[in-house]
Amino acid sequence: MPFPPSKEAIVSLYRSLLREAKRLPHAYLRQFYYLRAQDEFRRLASTDRGGMQVRKFHRISKELSRLRRANDSVLADFNHILDMAYGRKGPLRYILMKPFLSDPTVPLPPRIIPMMPKSHPPHYTPELSALMGSPFARMTGKTYSEKELHRPPTLPLRSDPRSDDYRIFGPLSKRREVNIRWRFFCGQWKKTYPPLELTALSAEDSPSLALRRGFVLQKMNLLQEVRALASSSSNKPPAPRRQREVFNTDLAASGATSLSFSHTLHLGPTRFMRRRYKQLLGRIPIITRRPSTTQDEVSLTYDISLDPLAIHPSDQRPERCWADVDAVDCAWLAFDEAMTKKTEKL
Repeated sequence: MPFPPSKEAIVSLYRSLLREAKRLPHAYLRQFYYLRAQDEFRRLASTDRGGMQVRKFHRISKELSRLRRANDSVLADFNHILDMAYGRKGPLRYILMKPFLSDPTVPLPPRIIPMMPKSHPPHYTPELSALMGSPFARMTGKTYSEKELHRPPTLPLRSDPRSDDYRIFGPLSKRREVNIRWRFFCGQWKKTYPPLELTALSAEDSPSLALRRGFVLQKMNLLQEVRALASSSSNKPPAPRRQREVFNTDLAASGATSLSFSHTLHLGPTRFMRRRYKQLLGRIPIITRRPSTTQDEVSLTYDISLDPLAIHPSDQRPERCWADVDAVDCAWLAFDEAMTKKTEKL
């Protein structure tokens, strides 16, 4: 059994993690990983010395290595940092999805097994049904309609008394039906991206609805910050790579530490950063609540869309646009045609 880490090793790892978090390009990313590092090391310090503490120490060490690679502009690791900070994966993702999994104002569906209190089938809220029916909010691209959610595709035909399988093989076990429905529900919402906030067409209804349903990031305006980072904030083009290298070399010669790729944003927004945040927008669905004339909130409908700057994985590469032929190009084409005819005569 490996020896547990010493107190000096834990403190050194904590300082290294804070040092790497300080190099992150965005204030929200730095704040997120500051708080995450504090929570991780509180749990590490409260764990009894043993195998569990060793495993937590190694897991945090791997997170530190991933932060270093992200600051060195490694594509996969920087996308992982963005997904963790904006709730595309990790604990924050469950916190963002939790308000969509249930609605306290709607009563539970009737039990499948009357004598069992926990045999209620899962309830699909209107927001969750809209998210699971849109390809913009699905990780795999597979969408499900209202009919498929009411009767999951994994449910055997024996559960339907009107089917031939029911008459031949007999009815399906009710306990098995409960398990299949809940397994499908849990497996599919985990493959769905949660939105960062709920957008209502009525400005008066949005705060009350968000407060009642428990959307924790409703007032942080994170979506607007991502849009600003995805778009060029100035007309100045990005600084060339050699100019950034010379800038870092001058800093090192003056005694300062070399800046990472993300800390040279004052030289101009880099293409790497803009494209990463555009791809992040492709993983953030925007859910908009339609106004309704009825008083029943269950009948409300929701629209799922993406930001215009978003790059979705299903987007096709646009066709290459060729420039128009000018007079110089026509002269060269005529000269090439004349030389070809001359060669053929010889």
